Amino acid sequence: MIEVAGQFLEAVKAKDVAQARTWLSSEAQAATNENALRQFLINLEVLGFGTANWPVRQILYEARRPLTPDEISEVEVRASKWQPKSARTAN
Repeated sequence: MIEVAGQFLEAVKAKDVAQARTWLSSEAQAATNENALRQFLINLEVLGFGTANWPVRQILYEARRPLTPDEISEVEVRASKWQPKSARTAN
């Protein structure tokens, strides 16, 4: 599942919506055309993103056992700090 998500995100980063759509489930592909997916990604401000927080993905990927309270807290803190690009202030 992580590999599929990674491939989807790589296509999104490359702004290749057609390729990203191929990584959706068959149900999602049936319910979502390319233009709808593009608009969804634009609304989320993720189409063509520059970087991602891969350490969080690594923590979640490596969770082959229950996460410790410290690991859960780390993920929650990182998630709580996330803001869409439109809400961030320029420094």
